[in-house]
Amino acid sequence: HAFPSIDNPASNAICSKFNFSFIKECEFEYPPGSYMRCNNWRLEIK
Repeated sequence: HAFPSIDNPASNAICSKFNFSFIKECEFEYPPGSYMRCNNWRLEIK
């Protein structure tokens, strides 16, 4: 999984370019105690 910020178009474009599958928007805790809105991307490895 990759969790780039929704406000980071470059990171999201890399995920898309390398065939990660977009799952959904979510909140991710990083650093501990601080939450950011991000996109959940998944790469299936066969």
